[in-house]
Amino acid sequence: MTIWRALCLSTMLAFGSMLFAADPFVGVWKLDLARTATTPPNPTAPQPKQVTLTIKDEGDHRVVTIMGTNADGSPIRGGFTVPVTGGPGKVQGGSEAYDGLTLKYVSPTVHDLIYTKGDKAVAARHVVLSPDSKTMTTTYKGADEQGNPTTRVEVWHKR
Repeated sequence: MTIWRALCLSTMLAFGSMLFAADPFVGVWKLDLARTATTPPNPTAPQPKQVTLTIKDEGDHRVVTIMGTNADGSPIRGGFTVPVTGGPGKVQGGSEAYDGLTLKYVSPTVHDLIYTKGDKAVAARHVVLSPDSKTMTTTYKGADEQGNPTTRVEVWHKR
């Protein structure tokens, strides 16, 4: 085998393995409560005690599960399923504020979620993954329980 043929083969293998590499969003994420904030602060909705987000791919669907404990000790449970390629998904409990959502990929490390109630967009979440794929920052813009505009910045760490 010539040096050029070996170089071409190793280059193809290197780039080919990148194409089939696991999606950096897939995994288990823990909410960093110290770096998470809501603006304006909502005294009627205190920070939860802990929240874990699990993202996995099952076939051609991305399954997102949210589990945790509220400040009052009650459980947090919810999630959704969306096509891996993006598009409309299905909500699996956890929220009365929305009944649908759509995933849009902006780049390999950035995506947006649009939450809907009926056919109306009611909130949005912008998700950005750090260059080392170990930290995920989300910015949620929507309304609180009283219908007032709110923004929540969440910082998640991959476990």
